[in-house]
Amino acid sequence: MDLILLWLITLVLGYWIFKKFKEWQSTTGPLGCPFRLFAILNAKLPHLSLTELSKTYGSIYSVQMGNVFTVVLTDHRLVREAFSKETFSGRARCF
Repeated sequence: MDLILLWLITLVLGYWIFKKFKEWQSTTGPLGCPFRLFAILNAKLPHLSLTELSKTYGSIYSVQMGNVFTVVLTDHRLVREAFSKETFSGRARCF
């Protein structure tokens, strides 16, 4: 009985890890580890830190900030185009 339970837990944990790796590979931007993000972002001037990340990942990239998946736009033309559409006019969901 214990061996079956251990096998089942290992299988579920392996599936979850595989799913997270696939998720991390599909996005452009730094990995979603919160400790790594705090090391990258400057608390007093976060906009400058995000601008530095745009030099590495391009003018549109994603960042996982805790439970919130965030898309960062650093080009003024992209921002203007995004806010001209109805889908970008709302606020983010709060958890």
